Amino acid sequence: MWWAAPVSGPSRAGACRGRARPGRAGSGRPRCRHTRNARRDAQLRSGVFLAADAHPLLIFTSTRVRQTGADGFDVTGDLTVRGVTRQVTLDVELTDAGHGPQGTFRAAFRGRTALDREDWDVSGVRGVVGRKVTLEFDVTAIRRS
Repeated sequence: MWWAAPVSGPSRAGACRGRARPGRAGSGRPRCRHTRNARRDAQLRSGVFLAADAHPLLIFTSTRVRQTGADGFDVTGDLTVRGVTRQVTLDVELTDAGHGPQGTFRAAFRGRTALDREDWDVSGVRGVVGRKVTLEFDVTAIRRS
């Protein structure tokens, strides 16, 4: 039963890359999540979960950043899923920083937070899928001059 275990998968490159917006916002596309199981991917994108046709973007806009250690940060902001916006705090770690092959400065971050999917009207399949979801992500920020 696939729903009883953690599900992860890569985001596909190209048009599926998230984009930073003015005001420290980032977005991702639900259609770009791939769990290596076509049936499960279709259900995650359906109206039962992410409703990717009606809501093509997941959006996070940071409102506050607090350093918690040498490489750690709590990033608080507004997460919009399925048109519903709620405040969340992400536990973020700086994993790498430096200049890339083209000379641009890049910083890599890894983060996570636990969510109650029902706070965003993601119903799922009651009794089969748990309410708590751990959102994990890897992000590379590239400084543009």
